[in-house]
Amino acid sequence: MTAEPIRDAAVRRLCAALEIHALVEEEFFYPAVRQFAVNSTDLPALSKSQEEHDHMRELIKSVRSLQGQRQAQDASVAKPVNAVMHHVADEETQPLPLAERELEKERLAELGAQTTARKLELSRPRAAELATDMSAASPVKATLLAVGALVAGSMFLNSLRATQISEQ
Repeated sequence: MTAEPIRDAAVRRLCAALEIHALVEEEFFYPAVRQFAVNSTDLPALSKSQEEHDHMRELIKSVRSLQGQRQAQDASVAKPVNAVMHHVADEETQPLPLAERELEKERLAELGAQTTARKLELSRPRAAELATDMSAASPVKATLLAVGALVAGSMFLNSLRATQISEQ
């Protein structure tokens, strides 16, 4: 088995994960934080977030359009990754600290539950694609092991996040 199916599957999963994360931020996190931002100069990262998400979506379209053109697609994948790293750095210095400071623990926990449920809902239609990608790229035993590890890891991270929020 060549590495090409694994690479293609990883690119598809990366693009889907970035799109889902952006949508969930737009639906839940940003509206919750905006209620505490007096104006756009209070949170420059928040005021430019939609523009950055739209730019990232365009970069993802470009990555997808290069399917089958390995070198061009490999070079193109770095662009949304770099954009997201810059975006995350902005969020960690402004909107996230504001949310932690201003939102009550119960509201933070509620946002966490809502975003997790929405991510699962948005991921559900892609479940068949994910399963197909994994089975094409790996032997059956490895696929079953990987799926089990992903589920267990997801459950562990969710419980860890819930514990951290409740301890705050």
